[in-house]
Amino acid sequence: MTARGRMTMRGTLQRDQQASRSGYGHKMAPDWSAGTVISCWLYTKRSGMLIDGDKTVTVESLRMMVPNGTDVQVGDQFSQVIDQQGTAIHSTPLLVQTVQRYRGHIELGLRDTSQA
Repeated sequence: MTARGRMTMRGTLQRDQQASRSGYGHKMAPDWSAGTVISCWLYTKRSGMLIDGDKTVTVESLRMMVPNGTDVQVGDQFSQVIDQQGTAIHSTPLLVQTVQRYRGHIELGLRDTSQA
């Protein structure tokens, strides 16, 4: 199956429109734009295991494929991801941390902003 054929989910992509800074030079609270719905595929990728004494934790990272030509940048967010039937796959904001361009698609590294 091609990368494009795999993108059966729909994600709502938002960009922070707040460009100004406070009087102290700090970035202001985000002002997210209205969402653009794009085709995507959200999945997890196992990145390793942490072992501490008698505790073992599997570390997974959230990844997403989007079509080539999608205007996405580090710092953008996906407000929700739904499947073909409209069921929410992920309803908390996902922040784009990495953008990797491949020949057939763009792969994004994401962070769930609802978790610390």
